[in-house]
Amino acid sequence: IKWRRHRQDAPVFRDRLPDLSGALAEYSSNIESIIDLCENNGVRLIFATQPTIWRKDLPEDLLKLLWLGGTGNFQKETGKEYYAAGALADAMRMYNEALLSICEKRHVECVDLAALLPKDTSVFYDDCHFNETGSEKAAEIISQYMRRHRPFEKL
Repeated sequence: IKWRRHRQDAPVFRDRLPDLSGALAEYSSNIESIIDLCENNGVRLIFATQPTIWRKDLPEDLLKLLWLGGTGNFQKETGKEYYAAGALADAMRMYNEALLSICEKRHVECVDLAALLPKDTSVFYDDCHFNETGSEKAAEIISQYMRRHRPFEKL
């Protein structure tokens, strides 16, 4: 409640993201390292993209559920600027695209949860955390994937 109030009371909502190229490069490098580690140890790896409720056209009642996207120490301090839901959606899309691209290039399994789940309260109770129904839907998507792609089968 406190963190949601901090966001709702923000003096500024930024529509434009900062340059994320450095952060995306580090993220990509970390994903590559995880893949290398799993390949070197014979571990099957399945990634999943990160779904969120964020979108440009998020209605006011859903905006009130958000608490992430602040600058500085936004969880402890009031008066911080926040990124608008559309900007946060753009950032998450970039990270998910980076993951999907690496997985395709490296032939690593990835379940695109972000593309398969709705961006509303039928699955989320805040920015990115599943409610009970969302957990069930995500589990069903992943279990269907696992049934179609049995362990130890080559892709």
